[in-house]
Amino acid sequence: MTDHCWKIGLFRAAAIIVSLLMCLSLLASCAGGIGQEFPPLTTTSPDNTGLEPTTGTGSETSEPELQLTVAMPLDQEGLEALRLLFLARQSGPIKQEPGQYIGLQVLPDDLRQFDNGMTLTLLPVPAATGASTEQIELWRGSGSLPDIIYSRSAAEMVGLADCLDLTGFLYSNELLNANRISIPALENCRKGQQLFSIPYLASFPVIYLNDSLMMQLQLNMPARDWNWQEWRAFADQAQQAITLAGLAATPETISSLANDEEALNELLIKAIFVTDDLSSLMPWLPAAFDPSAGWAMWDGQQFDFESEALDNAVQWLSEDYLLGHSTLHLDENQRLKAFNAIDAIRSGRVLMWAGDSADIDSWRQAGLQVKACLMPIGLEEANGRLPISVRSLSVNTNSHLPELAASLAAFIALDADALLLQSRYKLYSGLSPLINDPMVQQTLLAGQADWSWLLQFTNQLMNASCSGQQVNQGWDRAVAASLGDYGPALLQAADRKERLTVIKDMIKAAQLILQEN
Repeated sequence: MTDHCWKIGLFRAAAIIVSLLMCLSLLASCAGGIGQEFPPLTTTSPDNTGLEPTTGTGSETSEPELQLTVAMPLDQEGLEALRLLFLARQSGPIKQEPGQYIGLQVLPDDLRQFDNGMTLTLLPVPAATGASTEQIELWRGSGSLPDIIYSRSAAEMVGLADCLDLTGFLYSNELLNANRISIPALENCRKGQQLFSIPYLASFPVIYLNDSLMMQLQLNMPARDWNWQEWRAFADQAQQAITLAGLAATPETISSLANDEEALNELLIKAIFVTDDLSSLMPWLPAAFDPSAGWAMWDGQQFDFESEALDNAVQWLSEDYLLGHSTLHLDENQRLKAFNAIDAIRSGRVLMWAGDSADIDSWRQAGLQVKACLMPIGLEEANGRLPISVRSLSVNTNSHLPELAASLAAFIALDADALLLQSRYKLYSGLSPLINDPMVQQTLLAGQADWSWLLQFTNQLMNASCSGQQVNQGWDRAVAASLGDYGPALLQAADRKERLTVIKDMIKAAQLILQEN
């Protein structure tokens, strides 16, 4: 009996010890989860790309030849995080629930299990302009043209001869699915059947407003998405406020002071103008009269400067010119007296002007406090296509890893989590992503103090109107040499016959540049 009881007691003691050990094990496992904000990543097919995930730093499987140079507007820390997320994607589809995003919280340490030793060398470039022609020429001259290049124009900056045709590399890539990307932006990067770059970000033609002058003249902010008649009404209202303040230097005022040079000079050095150059609006206004006019009357092959839409736009703007809303009526001496060789806009005495949303920082650096509205759309209703200027990623045709570079470029530009991850390191001021993903658009734009209001218009990106600068070398210069150089003469032409003479010169100037390239 005593022996039996002893055995029972021993059994119970053992059971208690086992229970205690199980409890301690459970507590230890729970404690190990404290502070972990992101669950371990797993993939569904880690061997499908040949980039097998490894443990540790990956140095034991490092392949030195897996090295790419990337010219883009990000810092090295951000690019390193992108590299690791890309390798995780390449190792197999990451298990995510529908609507789940990892780009906002995943940490580089969560991704190091997928590191295969691939290295990325960063060459930082501005988000607004991308790589400049001068910088690219330096790279090309030293034989160090990057594998991936961010630019405003693949044709102008890089040159299509140095841009890899990405069609064969990305034809089956889901990131280029028509349901998730802006098709006009994608077509903007294509010439014929060849895809020369990947649409990444877009800026918007806008009307900048000098906020200091708005307050001085007690003008209310117009609607962000105004039409051209609303723009004109605002311009008229502003001109009235300038006149009441005794600061108008209209043709009539200047004419009345023709015999009083001192009074005229006194007026010119303090005068305020509604706008600088009305002809700077010409690339977009004709589309209000004919939606098919497109950006700068570009039809994909040439500029249709003989269109009726352009003639209507010129007549509509010429009325404002005669009212003296701009500085076009100033002769050379009067302009010099008014602005003392300083750019009229940077003088701080021009109320509004056409610009690009990505340029806001440059105006701030010039000491101007500015706000912005979209470029007007439609004549009496804002019902046209939203114009956008695409920034893209090109792949160097001489890249020693073209397939890898093409996949990485598409990932950087179009993967939702990649874009969300970038937003943690860099906000691209005045630029919007080009994928149809509300979460991505909300994140990348809401954090921009000046441009969060653009969110209400991102649904228009899917049917936007694009310029021809991406794959047509010299396109921007052709617009500047035609509408830019001849625009003022076009607005000042006495009649249609004189306008046609100016238009012929515009056509020659544009054709010369396009044919040279």
